[in-house]
Amino acid sequence: MKPAPENDVIAAHWDEMRTDAHRRWPDLSENELSIIDGHKDMLVGVLQEHYWVSREEAERQASEFEREWALHAA
Repeated sequence: MKPAPENDVIAAHWDEMRTDAHRRWPDLSENELSIIDGHKDMLVGVLQEHYWVSREEAERQASEFEREWALHAA
């Protein structure tokens, strides 16, 4: 597994973020959270499927979640 880029909070902290991700998107199953495994692109795809949003909207939500989590964790 290659190291996550410094600005990729989801990849670096997914284990810690899973509970918050489930609270934010309650339709995501534990299995899906496991499959996402810190891959932001997977999170975006799953958000598109479950919440019927565009790729751009799913990317916006994932990036917002990442930013907010990083601010609260700091």
